[in-house]
Order: sequence, then C-alpha cells, then structure tokens
Amino acid sequence: AIDTIEAQDIDPTEVSPDYWRHLHHRLEARQQPDAYTKARHRAWLRRRALQ
Repeated sequence: AIDTIEAQDIDPTEVSPDYWRHLHHRLEARQQPDAYTKARHRAWLRRRALQ
C-alpha cells in the first residue's frame, strides 16, 4: 500500500487517516483494500483545509 501511494508521488504522512483505518480493517478481514487515488487524496486535502 505504501509503495503504491509513493508511486503516485504522494507523501504517506499526508494520506487521510480515514484511509489508514480502512486499510487496517480490510487487511484484518483479509479483504482487498480500496486504492488510494490522487482524486481521493485531493478530496482529503480539501476536507482538511476546511477543518
């Protein structure tokens, strides 16, 4: 997951905490996690700016 995020030139420390929770729960359930996309990252950055 981190390699995929870094391959998109996204700093893993800037990834939405919601995504890390999602990833954790999916891995625990042995399910495929949703991808963290640039669009999802942009949405997170905008949401964070409003807080």
